[in-house]
Amino acid sequence: MRRFFALIVLLLVSPVGKADEQALQESIQEQSKSLMLLGDVAGIDRIANGYRQTGELTPAGFSKLSLFYNGLERVADDPHDPAWALARNKTDAWLKAHADSPAAVIIDAKLLVKYAWALRGHGFGYTVTPGQAGQFDTLVESARQVLDANKKIGSVDPEWYALRISVANWQGVNRNEILKLSTWAAQQAPYYDPIHYAAVYAMLPKWGGSTDLVKQYVATATALTAPKQGTQIYGRIYLYVARRAGSEIAQEFSAAGERWPDLSASMVEIIAAHPDAWNVNSYRILACSVGTKDDYKRAMKDLKDHYGAKLIPIYAFDTPQWQQRCVQWAAS
Repeated sequence: MRRFFALIVLLLVSPVGKADEQALQESIQEQSKSLMLLGDVAGIDRIANGYRQTGELTPAGFSKLSLFYNGLERVADDPHDPAWALARNKTDAWLKAHADSPAAVIIDAKLLVKYAWALRGHGFGYTVTPGQAGQFDTLVESARQVLDANKKIGSVDPEWYALRISVANWQGVNRNEILKLSTWAAQQAPYYDPIHYAAVYAMLPKWGGSTDLVKQYVATATALTAPKQGTQIYGRIYLYVARRAGSEIAQEFSAAGERWPDLSASMVEIIAAHPDAWNVNSYRILACSVGTKDDYKRAMKDLKDHYGAKLIPIYAFDTPQWQQRCVQWAAS
């Protein structure tokens, strides 16, 4: 019976046809969440292995493997939800039974990390009780042990590197050591963007890093990926920073050493390689936040000429009111 319901879930949430970027991303993430809630770790393992082998990207250029793993973050918000016990028991058992599976390593470690955050909460440090902090530290250390004990198998999967960097960040590892770890990781799987996202986020000044560390890593990532992607990773990295910064993009970019001419050129390369409305909207938002009126107008014209003027609110602050302010700014 469980297999039957798992099949129904797959039919309901599997990407079908030429879904737009938003719908496709949502579908991929909901698929892994639904399988986890069913306890179908075998299904998650099978699909993750498939995405890793094909290296498939969405039309906008995002890794389907990363999106699929990210869906596990949606298992539950309440740490007392019974779904967590089911998920943790299933993933632990699956790793023990399938120690040769890279995805099994990632799934087990990722669930430990996500449960740690569910217990801690996502508030500032002063809102976290000593008990919550202790539970968080214990679970993150357990995730580190899973990753390191299964490094030979797990590191076949590029998500292993991204997750290992994030764990180092959460454990307060010295930022210069994180730079070394991140540089090594990027050399192993240069075209898996989440590695670069985890690295730059960990080295932001607000977490104890510095502008110089960020710039140094971004230069390394760009050099490693230039043979196939030109400067696209530059734009991808700062799009990630922007997504985490919310409406404080300008301040975060300044701290992270962003240069608009370089970012604008990188976005043009991204759009040429992945001509999707998602990427043009990303350029629109960045141009209004930290760019020039001419670049904003170019993005709006591109949306009108090729995408039916479709405005995708990629960021929460990208409301109709904010969009109107951008239009007024560009026209002034």
